[in-house]
Amino acid sequence: MFKETLNTRKSFLIYRIGDNLFASDSDQVRNIVDTTFIVKDSEQQSLIININGKEIPVFNISEIIGNKKPESTNQLIIVMEIKNYKSQITSFIVDEVKELIDIQNENCIKIPMNEIKYCERYINKMVKINNEFIGILDIENLVNSEVDVIKNQFSKQKHAICQ
Repeated sequence: MFKETLNTRKSFLIYRIGDNLFASDSDQVRNIVDTTFIVKDSEQQSLIININGKEIPVFNISEIIGNKKPESTNQLIIVMEIKNYKSQITSFIVDEVKELIDIQNENCIKIPMNEIKYCERYINKMVKINNEFIGILDIENLVNSEVDVIKNQFSKQKHAICQ
């Protein structure tokens, strides 16, 4: 996310999911598209979009963090490239894309893990801008943990069918 030097400055895309504002490293953002491109993969019962002939998984972060209903009928999909041990393209649904801003590392605060129920897994730091707290979302961790959940569910279903 940020290298731990005091004056590091990075550009972040700010977006809203439900009542919460989040930020992601703008270097990871590849595209922002309308939700009309979402299709349901009938085999795995997951959401995907097709961009340039590639099927890209779509995560509904609102459901993952416990926001039950969509806040907006004009939702968008942010397509991101995650650079972990291999480059991976993924996407997620947001209620609104707000702006692109520069954030200095010195303005970020570590948050106590018990402050927000999903923060220990998905939010590294927070920043306060214009009297609003913005969670810096760890997309890589979120995607990896959700993929593990999906794999476990698939494995349980496969095991139940085979018995």
